[in-house]
Amino acid sequence: LFLPPNPKGAPLLFLWHGLGDDKDNFSNALSAKAISKQLQAVVVVPQGGVKVSGWGWSNTTDATEDAALFDDLLSCLDSQYDIDNTRVWSMGFSAGALWTSWLAMHRSTFLAAAVAWSGGAGETSNKYKTPKRKIPVLLAWGGPNDQVLVNFAQASTNMAKSLKADGHFVVTCDHNKGHTIPGGGLNWGLDFLTRHVWGEAVGQYSKADLNLYPGYCAFP
Repeated sequence: LFLPPNPKGAPLLFLWHGLGDDKDNFSNALSAKAISKQLQAVVVVPQGGVKVSGWGWSNTTDATEDAALFDDLLSCLDSQYDIDNTRVWSMGFSAGALWTSWLAMHRSTFLAAAVAWSGGAGETSNKYKTPKRKIPVLLAWGGPNDQVLVNFAQASTNMAKSLKADGHFVVTCDHNKGHTIPGGGLNWGLDFLTRHVWGEAVGQYSKADLNLYPGYCAFP
């Protein structure tokens, strides 16, 4: 848990690690402490369990335990710091991105926006479900070689198409660099999140806004 100098009323950012990773390494890799200072936000980096088929996060239709973890963390942090509930964001990589994708579909009533690095939704595991409210989502993946047990290019494009068909605001970024977060990606991923506030109109990006991102980012 990383706190800004004045956490009361601060926004909240969840960061979810990937398969085989842990909270300490992921916090260091993403400089979570610096993100907290930069955004003046409460940043929480949960530790995945080992009970759910080794994934760390459930990423299935039966996500009871991890959903309860998210709900309890959100409730507890709100109770302690009176967080800004209009600015609760989720970002994850790999298994953590699949979990962020699940949260976008099943916890849209709490999230202002989500960014999934190599996540998405498939036909069976992490099956797509229409979110209850319109939620902006950025889905990024690393081309055809972005595959670790899951074809993340396929899962990401599947989810992007489904979200768009349901009227949600989506940005897709195929960086074609394999299973990784590309250089500079964290900066514009955070930019995407912080541009969105719960309850405000989404989908107001123009092509000029998208020029802030790499050329491989697009509106699907």
